[in-house]
Amino acid sequence: MWFCRLRSPRLAMMWASSWCSPMRIDGRRPRARVAADMRGDFEISRIIASTFLTMSLCWDSSGSLIVAIGSSRATRVRESRAAPPHDQRQSRFGGRTMLRTRMADSTGSLRPVPAVEKTARILRALAEGGRPQGISELARALKVSKGTLRDILLTLDSHGFVVRDPDTRFRLGPQLRALADASSPDLRALAQPYLVSLMETFGETAILGVPHDGKLEIAARAEPTSGLHMSAPLGRRLPLDAGAHGKVLLHGEAIGYDDQELFRGVRAVAAAVTDARGRRVAAVMVVGFKERVDLRTLRRIGERCATAAVAMSRRIGAPARDEAVSA
Repeated sequence: MWFCRLRSPRLAMMWASSWCSPMRIDGRRPRARVAADMRGDFEISRIIASTFLTMSLCWDSSGSLIVAIGSSRATRVRESRAAPPHDQRQSRFGGRTMLRTRMADSTGSLRPVPAVEKTARILRALAEGGRPQGISELARALKVSKGTLRDILLTLDSHGFVVRDPDTRFRLGPQLRALADASSPDLRALAQPYLVSLMETFGETAILGVPHDGKLEIAARAEPTSGLHMSAPLGRRLPLDAGAHGKVLLHGEAIGYDDQELFRGVRAVAAAVTDARGRRVAAVMVVGFKERVDLRTLRRIGERCATAAVAMSRRIGAPARDEAVSA
């Protein structure tokens, strides 16, 4: 059985009735031809008429009109009794069973594309290997044929995703870095909700600092709208090897505390944000005057900074081993 989709019952019946109109062959009706041709024409007309008698109108689950064209009753009975394939659905109309194939754009299950899957495995193997590798070595490790592997590698080479060295070994290419940079989230936009939360919780200025040219640049901030508080102009640069941020970015501490070390009368606390490669790429900080932030409060703020830094690190793909931050 097969069926087609029409917009209205009127169009469906007009289309169906056109099948039963007298046939013209070479501009003449069948009776103008020889007896043999007439018998052939009659057989064609009989088939068309028989098909028309098996046609019916129904609506699918989306409400679209369908004209169903079936075979003889005996055949339909056999079809209705047969078990449908796993990837087909059944709908009934007037006691008749119609088999309908699932739409091709269904996203219910994953159907991997072999060539894409092999390409992903090749790129991952080159990345995890940490060095250029030859076709034979990769073929053994991935258990794929050398011919297929060679074709994929040369295609990737033409796009700059891998590079072929003079010794015919392959390594990752520069275009992968461009793709990675394009997919990296904007740390400034990512950090803003966390900075606002820290500022609103403790009433002090929250900062995102990013290392740049040997300095720490203030890339984002959240300042209280009233009351005495520290000001943090965007773009301002601080020494990278001092203060709370220096302790977490350069010295690897989980939480860095600054009790009037960088600026007199100012206390600060920082926690590092790590990227997918485990690098410490930014610092979440809170700064305030010593009269407003005692040492006990500074510890509490430090714990919240560490929690915010871990959450941000997850968002940019930090490894799981860097997610545990101890206070």
